[in-house]
Amino acid sequence: MDALTTLEPWLNGIAIDHVAHQGAAAAYRRAHRLSGIPVTILAMLISTSVFASLSVSNNPRILLVVGAVSILTAVLSGLQTFLNYPELAQKHQSSGVKFGRLRRRVEEVLSIKREPNQLESVLTEIRVAWDQLILVDLIQRLVQLGDVLAGTSIKRLLHHQLSQITKKQVHDVNALLKPVCVEQ
Repeated sequence: MDALTTLEPWLNGIAIDHVAHQGAAAAYRRAHRLSGIPVTILAMLISTSVFASLSVSNNPRILLVVGAVSILTAVLSGLQTFLNYPELAQKHQSSGVKFGRLRRRVEEVLSIKREPNQLESVLTEIRVAWDQLILVDLIQRLVQLGDVLAGTSIKRLLHHQLSQITKKQVHDVNALLKPVCVEQ
């Protein structure tokens, strides 16, 4: 299989990663708004209701409703903090941008006629960049899983692994993804 034939399916895979991360970022931003608006409204209603119910009513049902809505507000607020939608949205946005750069690089390579030996070296560069993006993605997901499931020792190990990857290889990947002017 020649390099151009290899790059065409890679372009599809990279485009899928790009679109998936952009879609996930949009979904997390939307989830943050959808969870934040009710919490804000409920908190406002509770603060108003507490003052009104304490000063006016001795009805236990009103106090029960105010208490239930207060607990619901606290639970929703805690979930919003725990799920951390803004951070997830930012991470997916950042990954989407990187996959987008790699996608454009592959499109550029496909659009410019090159010698076979040049294509092989570019193919290797693109393979390394794509592998690194996927690896960084995987490590970040493991760190999130470690945050949820494990203690600090696993979390530290995963953060250490991610820092080793970023120190050694992300610079090379970013250099590859910078726009390159190539004459035809």
